[in-house]
Amino acid sequence: MTNKSNKYLITSALPYVNGELHLGHLIGCWLPSDIYARFCRARGRDVLYVCGADEHGTPVVVGAAADGMSIPDYANKWYEKHLRAVRDFNLSFDLYGRTHTKLQEKLIHELFARLDAQGLIEERETLQPYSATDNMFLADRQLLGTCPKCGYENARGDQCDKCGATYEADELKNPRSAISGACDVEMRPTKNLFFMASRVQGVWREWLKSHAPKWSKTASAIANGWASDELRDTSITRDLPWGISVNKDGYENKVFYVWFDAPWGYVSISQAARENWADWWKNPDAHYAQFMGKDNVKFHAVFFPEQQLAMNDNWKTVDMLKSMNFLNFEGGKFSKSQHRGVFLDSAIEIAPADAWRYALIASAPETDDTDFTFARFADIVNKDLNGMLGNFVSRVCKLTAKNFGTNVPAAGALDADLVKQINEKLSELTTALDACEFRAAIVALRGLYAIGNEYMTRCEPWTLVKNGDVAGAAAVLNQCFQLIDLYARVSVPFIPNAADKMQNIFATPHDMTWPETFEPRITDGAEFVVPENLFARIDDETVAELTEKYAPRNENKIVPVVAKIVAVKNHPTRDNLHILTVDDGTHHELQIVCGAPNVRAGMIGVLAPVGATLPNMKKPISQRTVAGTESFGMMCSGAELGINDNGDEIVELGADAKIGDAYVK
Repeated sequence: MTNKSNKYLITSALPYVNGELHLGHLIGCWLPSDIYARFCRARGRDVLYVCGADEHGTPVVVGAAADGMSIPDYANKWYEKHLRAVRDFNLSFDLYGRTHTKLQEKLIHELFARLDAQGLIEERETLQPYSATDNMFLADRQLLGTCPKCGYENARGDQCDKCGATYEADELKNPRSAISGACDVEMRPTKNLFFMASRVQGVWREWLKSHAPKWSKTASAIANGWASDELRDTSITRDLPWGISVNKDGYENKVFYVWFDAPWGYVSISQAARENWADWWKNPDAHYAQFMGKDNVKFHAVFFPEQQLAMNDNWKTVDMLKSMNFLNFEGGKFSKSQHRGVFLDSAIEIAPADAWRYALIASAPETDDTDFTFARFADIVNKDLNGMLGNFVSRVCKLTAKNFGTNVPAAGALDADLVKQINEKLSELTTALDACEFRAAIVALRGLYAIGNEYMTRCEPWTLVKNGDVAGAAAVLNQCFQLIDLYARVSVPFIPNAADKMQNIFATPHDMTWPETFEPRITDGAEFVVPENLFARIDDETVAELTEKYAPRNENKIVPVVAKIVAVKNHPTRDNLHILTVDDGTHHELQIVCGAPNVRAGMIGVLAPVGATLPNMKKPISQRTVAGTESFGMMCSGAELGINDNGDEIVELGADAKIGDAYVK
């Protein structure tokens, strides 16, 4: 990867300060960005890596009110808890900052004034939701209702937490106040300021053409989906008591929309972290990598770069936009607002940070949504970390101490085949990390661990000792110590605590720079200590206990139900797929992606809802992203229901079938 200045700017999406963070957030942005930052530093790159708390917007206002706290106290409470999670999981930010600062306010005021002076800000009178009961205009999360896309009944005013769709407040169905619960919500006129995105969309489209091909597939697909339509001018002011004040006459009682100010938090946090922050942010040769969940792509691929380009002020735009799909939990999403899933304060009590870091990235939802289970978590920890890496280190040290004492035995000739294998895997690992392909990186890292185990098994140093070939056994064990040193270096980005433990085996530790090729660094006779086990095995009883505690069995078993297809439209990018609107008797506008050729509006069939398990399926149906579109269940074929061999067409029921009833064969 070419980078003339060797400057690497890395940002991770800023979480709201409105509750504990969960494993989905850790794998969605924090962990991949940290692995990449550690890798870049190990390669000698000049890294600026920042994140912080997003303290503005209705989530914080609503959360503070619900807890009966002042907004500043509420924000401080969760900021401190997030900082604890940053420390617990060894995240190496140069600064974990926050957005409610003087630096942020000064920056936003300057940026807004520049856009306004360029004629890119316009005042408009718009209709906004107003609650007569609360006597106030309702901002995004002060408004709840039914999502116009998926039928979720607790969607918020601008975005659905279930399907990730964004929309205007007047598109929300059955609106109600999140403050009082009152349903007397009406649209009233009010004045707001708009960023004229339509005037810069040509520049943005040209920028996207040259940048999106370098991004992860999910990010590129989402961004190009936006490019296929005209960009809307965006309201950037809100009727809220908390946020960055609007520096324009007549708007003293409003604040800037959180998504206008939040991405610029990366800059103000960088300003707090480094005096020479502009060496990254105003440097066209710097390499900028952003990390986020897929629900944030629209803001980072469209809204933020539009503003940067509109400024015409040499702001560094993103080079690598890495988005993760969703990590589901027992068939549904992790949810901070709904307290669903494993949260970081609990996770660190269940297992050490390194176990989570490795196991989560090994199952990273890079190309599709994935489902977290404790059984899968334990399997990865037990096989890779405890079984391969930990067992190798322990066997080498104990066998050597028993037969040669606590000094590394004398080396023999380098095993050329071993060196070749190591260098091939090392090259794969380096290439994958440079490309931010994390599951491929884990495959290569696991391959490196396997090479050491296979080498030791093949050479059997214990047998060589038994047969009197002490020099041969010494040479094999020396080579194994060289591998421990190598494993420490390549493991740093993933499992930094274990990497330090491996390097501290040696009385004289070496630097942890990234190895370009395999190089023996441990001298004959070097002192070492026999370490404690690097990882503990997670037994089946513990898996069962954790599963029962965090994902107890639901006695109300979810089963297939009779459902009616209300509407059918073609998928925008896949000729063989349809997007269905389905009524299941409870959720009247479920969105389902279906490839069956016989679908039509008015057809009555069988829906397998999220959480249902069909015959011959090991896992329950989960919410999925299919070709970039969210799907909330499955319309079933006869083969899927176990009633015939037809797996192509969905089952059609008679007109007398009652919508919402459980399906019975």
